[in-house]
Amino acid sequence: MTIEGGVEVVENLGSTSYAYVAPPRGETLTVELEDRIAAVPGEATNVSFDLKNCFLFDNETGLRL
Repeated sequence: MTIEGGVEVVENLGSTSYAYVAPPRGETLTVELEDRIAAVPGEATNVSFDLKNCFLFDNETGLRL
């Protein structure tokens, strides 16, 4: 699956980095970045992922789906 969105924020936390990506519709995605991927706030990006490797949470309860 691939989703287009804009990078809102990038957090560099030592060996791990996270990008917060806002698609045109829906909630912001939190994406763990691999070492070779650079994300820049304000730029458009495509996020590709396999659903079997995702952690999804209910927006209202915070419980894992």
